[in-house]
Amino acid sequence: MNTRAQHLVPAALAAVFLAPLALAWAIYHQPAWHPQGGLQHGELLDPVQPLTSPPLMGAAGERLDATLFQGRWTLLYHSAGPCDESCRALMDTLRRVRLAQGKAMNRVQRVLVEPAPLGKDDAALGRSNRGLRIAAAERWPLPAGSVYLVDPQGNLVLRYRPGFDPQGLLKDLQRLLRLAGEG
Repeated sequence: MNTRAQHLVPAALAAVFLAPLALAWAIYHQPAWHPQGGLQHGELLDPVQPLTSPPLMGAAGERLDATLFQGRWTLLYHSAGPCDESCRALMDTLRRVRLAQGKAMNRVQRVLVEPAPLGKDDAALGRSNRGLRIAAAERWPLPAGSVYLVDPQGNLVLRYRPGFDPQGLLKDLQRLLRLAGEG
């Protein structure tokens, strides 16, 4: 073998092994190649934020605090005013999403937060929507109109903007309940 060929063999071997590494590095550091979004259908709140709520008043006048959002997954909706027809339709949708969880539905609760004070219509809404917790707050830190998914530690995880697809929420909640296990 001549001298030139002896030098080309190690260079060719190095290129075969180093080229994929160089290509992987270039793709990783090129933002245009990064996938957008993820598996979730809602908007992932990254980093996850603890829900710090001001004092809440329940429908029966009882004082509620942030422990309301601990121990179970919570489908939380903040209404800008008294619950109107579209709000009632959304509460029915959230009820159906919860029921669709089957045996795991006891690990999920629904909470509606409205501006204080609560009215007579809210008591009727609570009676007609078994299991719906209605609370009033003077000032609520989250913008009105979105549905939030709160984890059992009281952290905001996902946001669903107005007009969201309930099937996406259903799939996200099923996945989270499955990943969290029976505990």
